[in-house]
Parts: sequence; C-alpha cells; structure tokens
Amino acid sequence: LDARTFEQAIAIALRAGSTLGAERVALCVEGEGSTPSGCAGVRMIAPGTAAALLGEAADASVLAEGGAVLIGAAARDCRSVAVFRLRISSKAPTALYVLGTREAGRFEGSEGVELSYFAHALENSFRAWLDLPKS
Repeated sequence: LDARTFEQAIAIALRAGSTLGAERVALCVEGEGSTPSGCAGVRMIAPGTAAALLGEAADASVLAEGGAVLIGAAARDCRSVAVFRLRISSKAPTALYVLGTREAGRFEGSEGVELSYFAHALENSFRAWLDLPKS
C-alpha cells in the first residue's frame, strides 16, 4: 500500500472497499474501550468476535447477514458480507477487514481469492507500520 503513515494505511484500506465491490467497509479491532487516537474509521469490537464468526483457524468467511456488529447500522441493507481476519502480530489485537454489499452472493467464487490477497497485503502493511513481529 502506498501509505506514508499508519493513518494513511487505514484510510486507504477503508477507501479500497468501493474498488473491491463493497458499498460498506469497516476495519474492526477487538478490544475494550474507545478507538485509539489517529485511527479514524476503526471500529472497536468485543474480544472473541473474530473467533465467534470465523472459528479459531479460518481467515475469511462470507456471511449472508449479521454484519451489523461489524459494520454498524449501515449493514442492515447488506446481503453479502465478506470478513477477513488480519493476523497482524501475536503482539497486536485481532483485527477484521469487513466488506458489505446489497448484492447477494457478491463476494463468493473466484473474487474471494483477490480479496484474500488484498487482506494479506493489508495485514503486512499494518504490521510494518506498527513495527511488530509476525509471530
């Protein structure tokens, strides 16, 4: 990602949603309390949310509904929600990159590979900006 700051990396990830076919996009981080400063557009979610949605091992899933906890009230019109676990570092909280659209089935099929690739690039970019080890 062509970002000069961590905040720009977050903004690029959020703006990329429309290019990836989404009408709604969210970057969710598990944790208590409010969003840290400099992280505009990031949503805090309850610890354990990623495991509840994806299980312990899966890195991605497409949901037909239920995106409101991740995207907020705007998700009520989403018929397809793609959720990607970002494994930034063992020293960072679990994060999710979430795309939502009104078009049912939008994120199924071969497009999932491209979306997974972008999520992996995003994960690596965040790790680099936060100067964290992979494991």
